[in-house]
Amino acid sequence: MDITPNMTTVIQMINFGIAYGMIRVFLCKPVIDLLQQEEDKINRLRTAITTHTNLIGTTKDSLYHQWQIRHQFFVNNRPVIDNTLPFFNLGLSVDVQQLMPQKQDVDSISRTLADSLVEKVLHGNK
Repeated sequence: MDITPNMTTVIQMINFGIAYGMIRVFLCKPVIDLLQQEEDKINRLRTAITTHTNLIGTTKDSLYHQWQIRHQFFVNNRPVIDNTLPFFNLGLSVDVQQLMPQKQDVDSISRTLADSLVEKVLHGNK
C-alpha cells in the first residue's frame, strides 16, 4: 500500500487550511470576543455584589455596635425605682362614704356650670 500524495490531495489540504483560517477569523473570533465580554460583565457584577454585601455587613455591625453602646449606657444609668411602698399604720380609719360628694351638691354644681355656659354662649366672652 503505497500512499503518494498527488496534486488533488495537496490542493484539498491547502483549501482546508484556508477554510479553517477563515472560519476561525470570521466566525469564531467574534463569538469568542462576545463570550469574553459577557464573562467580564458577569465578573464585574459579582465584584459589585461582593462589595455591596460587605458594605451591608459592615453597616449592620456598626449599627449593632452602636446599639450595644446605648444599651450598656441605659443599663448603667437606669433609674432605680422602688416599687415597695412603706406601710404606715397611723390608726386612722377613713370612711369612703364621707369622701363621696352628695347628690344634691353634684346637681347644684352642674346647674351652676350649665347656667354659666349658657350665659357665655348667649352674651359672648364679656
